[in-house]
Amino acid sequence: MAITESMLHSPTHAGNITTCEHEIAVGPRTQALNKLFARWSTQTTDPGKFNPDGILNEQVWEKARPRIALLMKETYDLTGDLRKHLLWQIGEEKRPRHCSIWPKVAGRWIAGILHQEAHKEQAAPIKTFGDVALIRNEDWQHENWRLGLASSAVINLKKLTGRSSAQNAELLAAARRDLAFLKEELEIIQPDVVLCCHTFHIARQASLIPEAPPLSAKCESQFV
Repeated sequence: MAITESMLHSPTHAGNITTCEHEIAVGPRTQALNKLFARWSTQTTDPGKFNPDGILNEQVWEKARPRIALLMKETYDLTGDLRKHLLWQIGEEKRPRHCSIWPKVAGRWIAGILHQEAHKEQAAPIKTFGDVALIRNEDWQHENWRLGLASSAVINLKKLTGRSSAQNAELLAAARRDLAFLKEELEIIQPDVVLCCHTFHIARQASLIPEAPPLSAKCESQFV
């Protein structure tokens, strides 16, 4: 399904994410995630630095095909709910100062993949991100990166606020320690595809990525 501008700006779908008051569109998955994060944070060394993440807009997420989740490292020195932070960034006309460029890049990838899937009868198969021609179209990128990002979910391996750069040893330790919680988060979100953003090797070492069979009977995500 192609994500459209009207879906994002409809109160039914996005809670008016064009304003500065960006509220997470809450559905059963988000409610389950919030309960998970409440339990998860109490098992950390500093619950006040626990940063929730997950589905940005559940109504849009449910309609996206494929449903794409980004498996990230950590929030670095950001503190707070990553979902609200990203929804705020999506709603800004220009990229706010001190904000990372990665949401815009990821939004381009996701929007291009969703568009390609919606028109797959006429399109050539995708083998690399470079095969998504629209990713290289700057005008199309400018119009659609927000739509792509808003239709996604974001999962950090390490939920506690860190430093300006991530240490792989710390990430692996966090992923192993929180493996049961991470698996539960994936089972709630149920993405069709998980895009590993320099995290595949860490997730594999932590046993988050299965060798062959699905993660569980509840989650049959494909990790790439």
